[in-house]
Amino acid sequence: LSGHQSSGRSDSGTTNRVIATFLTWLQEKTAPVFFVCTANQHDQIPPEFMRAGRFDEVFFVDLPTFTERKSIMEKLLNRKKRNPKDFSLSEIAARSEGYTGAELEKAIDNALLVGFHDNRRSITTADIVNALSNFRPLSVLRPEAIETMRVWAEGRCLKANTPEIV
Repeated sequence: LSGHQSSGRSDSGTTNRVIATFLTWLQEKTAPVFFVCTANQHDQIPPEFMRAGRFDEVFFVDLPTFTERKSIMEKLLNRKKRNPKDFSLSEIAARSEGYTGAELEKAIDNALLVGFHDNRRSITTADIVNALSNFRPLSVLRPEAIETMRVWAEGRCLKANTPEIV
């Protein structure tokens, strides 16, 4: 749905017509449908999408909590054909506060490159922690953007993250 604001100048109105058709379908559908979409820029969502009967709930996904980072690391390590039990997921999660799932994956990929270049050895927790320290996450590079999203979401959105149990 991106580009709706320039529709008419750049695409002869095609985007606006597709959006209008989609809005009509959302309103008039006869079968139960659970529709999910994501947006990185909430302020770019046309207001007509936000009314009841179209998008009934809006969720805010914040940066992952400690427990969520552990779970993300476990899934990513499995995906990379590594046994999560060979790593201290708690240590990695503790050292990765403020990192997104994509940034955690980048750390694993960078650690895998280090292991490969070091005689193709298996990677360790230390390799992943070192990889994390070699780049700054978006939450450090653009903290004001993260905070702006959090402020906007407060009272408007349901929180999608798992509450951290202390």
